[in-house]
Amino acid sequence: MNYECKTIPGYEDYEVDTNGTVWSFKSGVKTAKKPSLQTKGYLHVMLYNNGKCKSYLVHRLILLVFKGESNLQVNHIDGDKTNNNFLNLEYCTASENIRHAFKTGLNKNKGEGNKSSKLTDKDVICIKKELLFNYHGLIIKLAKRYNVSTTVIQQIKKGNTWKHVKIN
Repeated sequence: MNYECKTIPGYEDYEVDTNGTVWSFKSGVKTAKKPSLQTKGYLHVMLYNNGKCKSYLVHRLILLVFKGESNLQVNHIDGDKTNNNFLNLEYCTASENIRHAFKTGLNKNKGEGNKSSKLTDKDVICIKKELLFNYHGLIIKLAKRYNVSTTVIQQIKKGNTWKHVKIN
């Protein structure tokens, strides 16, 4: 895609380009707006219209202008939240966005990386090895030993959780 610049709907004094830059004509001269970094790592800019000020996420402005409005989430394909180049952005569902984050390693919130997890990878390896024997009362004993619910042990056994932990 060639470099392109378009006006932001509802904000005639502003444009965005396919490289991810927001431009202002407020002073009569085209100047790039310096975006601020949000606490979640996304870039945002303040736009003014009729004396009112509103904050916008740059990636949403880029797709609004070049793809149209959508209630879907915006995915940064390369995982860099500050890379707002049009070719790096796509609309997707929440579940697609989450799958992308796990697939690319952007989301470290599974297994030991999950702050609320009581188990470690080492614990799960031991649990999976013991589950191979599958004797009566084993799930209850493992749940008590590792201070988790029987549901947690059953989900490990079924392969619904901790799939990334393999046993030899």
